[in-house]
Amino acid sequence: MANLVVAYILWFFGGAWGLHHFYLGRDRHAFIWWSTWAGCFGLGWVRDLWRIPEYVYAANKDPGYLKDLNEKANRYPTPPFNVVRFAGEVIVGFLFGILIRICIPDDFVELFIGRVLSIIVPPFAVAIGEKPHNLTQVLPYDLNDILIVAK
Repeated sequence: MANLVVAYILWFFGGAWGLHHFYLGRDRHAFIWWSTWAGCFGLGWVRDLWRIPEYVYAANKDPGYLKDLNEKANRYPTPPFNVVRFAGEVIVGFLFGILIRICIPDDFVELFIGRVLSIIVPPFAVAIGEKPHNLTQVLPYDLNDILIVAK
C-alpha cells in the first residue's frame, strides 16, 4: 500500500528521476521524467507537488477515486483535450525527434532528405505518434477492475 509521506519524500529527493512514480507503479511516467530532465526541464516535477495525492489514491485503488474515475470514463469515452497534456506531448515529441535526427547521418540528410525536412519532420512524427483509442490503453490497470471495485 502506497504511503503519501513516502511518495513526497521520494518526490523531493528523487523526483527529477521519477523515483516517486516508480514507487507508485507509474513506470511509464517515470521513464518520461528521467528522459526529459524532471518532466520537461523540471516543470513536471513542480506540477507533481499537488498531483501526488491523486497518484497515491490510484496506486492504492481507493474506492472513492475509482468511482470518480469510472464516472469520468463514462462521461468521456476519450480523454478531453488538455493544454498541459498537449504541451507535454509536443515537448517530449520534440526531444525524441531530436534524438532521431541525431541518428540520421549528415550525408544522407544532404543528399536525400534536405536539412529543413530532417529538422521539422522527426519531431512532429514523434509528437503525433499513435494516440490511444480508448481509456483501457491509457490506464495503468484493467478497466474491469475499476468497474468491479467501484460498485
